[in-house]
Amino acid sequence: MTKIQQVGKELFKLTFSSPKKELLIQPGERIHLTNYKIEAPSTASQITMLLRKKLKGKKLLDIYQHDNDRVIVLEFQDYFLILEFFSHGNFVLTDKDYSILFTFRKEAWKDRELKKGAKYKFPANLKSIQLKEDYTPVTKEDYERQGSMNKALDEFYSNLKEENKKLKKLKTRLEKQQQTLEEYKQKAELYNKIGNWIYEKYSLIEKLFKADKKELEKLGVKRKGRKLVLKVNLKQGE
Repeated sequence: MTKIQQVGKELFKLTFSSPKKELLIQPGERIHLTNYKIEAPSTASQITMLLRKKLKGKKLLDIYQHDNDRVIVLEFQDYFLILEFFSHGNFVLTDKDYSILFTFRKEAWKDRELKKGAKYKFPANLKSIQLKEDYTPVTKEDYERQGSMNKALDEFYSNLKEENKKLKKLKTRLEKQQQTLEEYKQKAELYNKIGNWIYEKYSLIEKLFKADKKELEKLGVKRKGRKLVLKVNLKQGE
């Protein structure tokens, strides 16, 4: 393997040479080769640095599904990279004795624990667990059109990423517009109430401007310079 990059929050790209192949891994979500160019951050993450230290330059000897379960094993020289595709997903790096060197998520169950230094234990056979459904994001038509499940997955996730980016931008813009519209509606409603109150109480307002200090005090109105200050309950129209 020539390169390891973290290209998303939980998305990793492994680059192999002779011939060049790029493998995308998202724990619990997907694993497939890609033909799309995916940019990586200029600064490598700590996870990337650790994986590079152990796996860079190592030959991939084998890749297989463990016991027909949702577990994929990448066997390198001196190491196993074990990918779990159930629950929220995980991946674990072990040595040849299955001692855990790194785990993407620290997890613990009654019969197994994933943490550095522990022995990796494969989960109980998932075939014995009744699953609600086997989910795949691509349809039969997608598979037939692309010619392989790998190409169908690559096409699906690449388009999904582009679409989500545009949708996110439009959604943010729409939310701002809706917020502004709501603010305008509230202001319009308030100004409408004030206008109606002034119209209904016009004779009173005219009287206030002509009243002396004592009359204003009786009505609960304060004079501040050339301004009259009074409390108005628009809900009750008072």
